[in-house]
Formats: sequence, C-alpha cells, structure tokens
Amino acid sequence: MLAIFLRFIAVAILVGTSLLVGPSAQKVSAAACVSSVGPGIPAPANPPGGIPGFHASWYGQSGYPTLCPGDKATSVVAYYNSGSRGWVLGRMGEVAYLGTWNPSPGQDQPTPLGGDGTNGSPATGWPRYNRIAVQPAPYVGPGQVAWFQFTIQAPQTPGYYKLYLRPLVEGSTWMEDYGVFWLVTVLNPDGTNPPPPTPVAEAGCRNWPAAMGWMMSTLPLPAQLCLLPYDPRPELCAPPLGGCYLGQGTYWPNVYWPRNTVWVLNTPILEGQVHATAHETCHAHQHRVSLDMGSTGVFSGWERSQEAAEFTVAWDAFKAQYPQGYSQWGDRGQTLENAAEVCASWYFPIGTAQTAAYPPLAAWATKWMPK
Repeated sequence: MLAIFLRFIAVAILVGTSLLVGPSAQKVSAAACVSSVGPGIPAPANPPGGIPGFHASWYGQSGYPTLCPGDKATSVVAYYNSGSRGWVLGRMGEVAYLGTWNPSPGQDQPTPLGGDGTNGSPATGWPRYNRIAVQPAPYVGPGQVAWFQFTIQAPQTPGYYKLYLRPLVEGSTWMEDYGVFWLVTVLNPDGTNPPPPTPVAEAGCRNWPAAMGWMMSTLPLPAQLCLLPYDPRPELCAPPLGGCYLGQGTYWPNVYWPRNTVWVLNTPILEGQVHATAHETCHAHQHRVSLDMGSTGVFSGWERSQEAAEFTVAWDAFKAQYPQGYSQWGDRGQTLENAAEVCASWYFPIGTAQTAAYPPLAAWATKWMPK
C-alpha cells in the first residue's frame, strides 16, 4: 500500500496537481472565495548521487496554494537521497526531517502556516513546531526518493506568506539548501487577491519599485536578491542595456559579486524602469530554477529545465501562428532572453508586447509564472 501511495503522490507532483484535504479546503469560506493549488514543479533530470555521508537533492514539489482564510492544503516535496548513507525512521542521528529555514520563518523558528500547536504555531499535524515533516518510509536508501507530505493552514489575515524549508538528519547534520520554499497566498474573504506587499530592500540595496511587489511576492526567486543602479559598478552593464542580472559567486564580466543582484540604469524615478527591472528579475527567477536543478551555473540548470523546454515549444508556436506579433516582439537571440521578456511582459505588459494576447505564450506563462 505504501508503494501505491507514493506512486500516486509522484504522479500528482509531475502533472502539476496537489491535494486539498479536510472539509475546510473543499468549502467556500465566503460567497466568492475558493481555494486552489497551482501547478507542481517537476524533478530535475539528473540529480547527483553517491556523495559520502548524508545528502539530499531536491526532486520536485507540488504547486503553491491559494487559500481562503483558515483553509488547509496538503503539500508534497520530494528529496532524492544523493548521499552514501540511508535515512532510518525513528533512529536519532539517521532520521530525515524537513526543518523551518531562512529567511522566513528562520532556522528552527515557528511559522503561522503550520506546526504542532506549540510556540504559537497552529496544530496542523507537524512533528514539531519547527519540523515540517518526517521521512514517510522506514528506510530511504541511497538513490531512493522520499516524498515528504505536510499540511499548511492559511492564517486569518489575507496576504502573501512564505515557508522556507531545508532537509536535515536529526541529531547529525543539515543537508543541502536548495532554497526551497512555499508561497501561500491568502485571499480576501470575497475571493479577491490581497494587495501586493511592499518589497523591503536589504541594507545597501535600493528600494524596489512599488509595482514590483506582486511579482516579487509570487515568482520564485533566489534568496537575498539585491537591487542596485549602474553607478557603483558601471563595468557590470554595457551602457546600451536597460539592465543586467549578476548571480552570486559568478563572473560577469570577470567580476566576482557576493550577492544576487539586479542592476538597472540609474534614474531618480525607478518606477519608469519597472519593465527593465522586471526583465532582470525574471533572469533572477531563471537562476533560482537553476539552483533548484542543482546547477552551479547561473542559467545552465534553467536551460535544462522543463520550464525552458516548454518555453521553446511555446515560442516556436508563437512564431508560426503569429508572425506579425513575432516581428513586433522581436527575437533576442537566446531562449533565456526571450523567456525573460515574456515573463516581464506577463507581469508588466507594455505596448503590443502583451503576453496574454498570444495563446502559446500565455499558456506557458500561466503555468510557470504565478500571479
């Protein structure tokens, strides 16, 4: 029965579905409020394996839930045992858990999205307030996959909430941090979206345009994303460009940069640079996908992802079905550049470059670019 259950969960992940559980997830909290779950994120093609010791590689997850206040949803995330040691249920120093992580709610900290009812957390069946789930099988050997399942409950206050998680072997070590998080959108009682949060700049970074709040609250992005104007490091972006993205620890061009940074032309009115800022933020999203794929390159993982593969199909269909729209939109010569422009236009349409006007692109954006 366990094998059948795990196979069912695996299929649910890969086809982009999730399970809503409990009567609260099936009911309508208000006349127009209905909970839902977005598409899942499929597993990478070739996870690493055989690394000495305890190690875990992210292997896919169910979609982000949009919930009415108080509703619950069951979420699933898969981790591939990429180490040389197995995970043993009930044995301290060998059992695998998911723990709360940075930046929200923080390492080992409680969250309003779930818990065991202690330390201010809601009682959603977690092993502890800071342990989201425990391995589902008695033993997960090297090269096997564990499908961790947990329940999330929407707070009563509408808004956008994030739950970061990281796998660990309790009493031994934290395993790899792939930046995995859950974005939970809690709707207004009437079913409308809450207003976007105001993005808060980290120390030393520039304030994000207010219009970026919605995009940044929903699109998966790398941690510690900084916004800076050209002026401090003009060699990073050639003058004709509207902006550029520089991922942490990479050289471009021949410069080591210690944080994930979106660079845009310096202007007193950053709102006027929203589209350029959005385009570079979409590159940051591609970097996040690359990290989730286990790639050390900024974009190499994204280029191998299902998101990129489906974009190529959508772009080819767009060119064939809408030649006039294609000529107006233009081809930037690289798949990642075209995808970033589609992404940016999906969130901030300008002129005739409106993603929603072209069904092949709109279908891709609807699946991969959450709103």
